[in-house]
Parts: sequence; structure tokens; C-alpha cells
Amino acid sequence: MSYDLKLSKGDLVLNNSGELKIVDKNSKIRQDILKILLTEIGENKYHKYYGSQAGSLSIGGIVDEDFHKSKIEQSIFSALDNLISLQRNQMRFQYLSPAETILSISRVEAFRDLSDPRMWSVFVSVITLEQEELQESITIRI
Repeated sequence: MSYDLKLSKGDLVLNNSGELKIVDKNSKIRQDILKILLTEIGENKYHKYYGSQAGSLSIGGIVDEDFHKSKIEQSIFSALDNLISLQRNQMRFQYLSPAETILSISRVEAFRDLSDPRMWSVFVSVITLEQEELQESITIRI
């Protein structure tokens, strides 16, 4: 089983005794999804292809909402495919439980906020190797 340090709003989380909290299984997948979607491609200098362009689309001018929607969804699919590849590579060196391994992407949808057109709600659904569907949502600003 692998694990990761628990993050909350970009900060490490400590337990009552002052030790770092960890996440594993489904919590790890959820955190991994959020991390890859909220990290801009190129932001991680050690893994320049890690991340997503979903929140950094700078197209300029007036662009069709459907175009934005398709670009956001395409970027998220690409980031999740990259995450699945990273997990498969990690499995060569470390045991990953079925509860923390993504088998496939079930659904990705993006919706524009009606009150603020810069804000988009993104819903992601993945299937784990345990055959469990996990859903996660985030709001991004373009």
C-alpha cells in the first residue's frame, strides 16, 4: 500500500500528537485527483508533464462556452490518463492496493457558473480496481 501526506488547502495536516497525517486508499485517490487537476503543467519542476491546463486556459477574446467546456474536459481527461500511467509505473516498484488504484475514468463534466462566468464546476468520476466508483468535484477559475 502506498500513502501520501494529507493536505488541506495546500498545507500539511498534523494529528493531535503533532505527527503528519497520511492518506491512503480512496482518500489517496481523491487527493491525487485534486492535486493533478489543480497543478498547472510545468509547475512541478521534477515532473514537467504533471498537472492540468484546466484552470489556466488563456484563450483571450470572446470564445464560445462549448469550446471552453471541451478544452477543460479534454485537459482533465489528459491529466487523469497521466495519473493512471504514473500509478502503473509506481506499481512496478511499490504495492498499490486496489482501493488506491484507478482502473478507468468513468465521467468528466464541466459546467459554467451562472453567477460568475469565470468560474467552472468540474465533476470527475473514476472506477478503482476494487470496482468502486469515486466522485470528486472542484471549482476552477479561468
